[in-house]
Amino acid sequence: MHLSKTKNTEKSPPWGLWLVLYVSLMVATTPYTPAVWLYVSRRTGLNLTRFMAAVGIFLFLFLSYQVVRHHRFQAKKKLPLLVIVFSSYALLFVLPKLPMEQVHLFEYGLLSCLVYRVLSFHRSGVTRYLWGIGMVISIGMLDEVYQWLLPQRYGAWQDVFLNSASGVLGFGVAFLFDKDQPKLDKKLLESR
Repeated sequence: MHLSKTKNTEKSPPWGLWLVLYVSLMVATTPYTPAVWLYVSRRTGLNLTRFMAAVGIFLFLFLSYQVVRHHRFQAKKKLPLLVIVFSSYALLFVLPKLPMEQVHLFEYGLLSCLVYRVLSFHRSGVTRYLWGIGMVISIGMLDEVYQWLLPQRYGAWQDVFLNSASGVLGFGVAFLFDKDQPKLDKKLLESR
């Protein structure tokens, strides 16, 4: 797994298309998500909450392996950040009252990684992260407004928080694999 910035002179892969398709899929499935969740749960007998927790543990182990494999010399710096990011995910995982709300964590984590990839061809440094986090938070807020408009769904500010926090944590994961990590200017820090 390699999430890094490429030169703007190179032709960028179709990450923008993938992002549009993913957001379209999120919007299209929003009215049906609770029914699908219930159907799959009943049909398979699978406890989807435990399944989502297992997926989260797998992702943590996989990404830890990738950090050690690709960033051998920086692993001591990056593994603690990965532990913080996934500990935060674990905390957010137990907060929702409804198990279905835990999907937000994976949904917006993936969304933030896609937004990061799109912006990596058009922005650099800290602006890539600020624009990306702003975009993910905006999409999360619009998603909840959309749910308020649907008769079979409801929007909640807690979900806006989950969407936003998951997006920020997703950018934390992207930061771990970013070879062009932004550096804060010392003069900027001293002027404050």
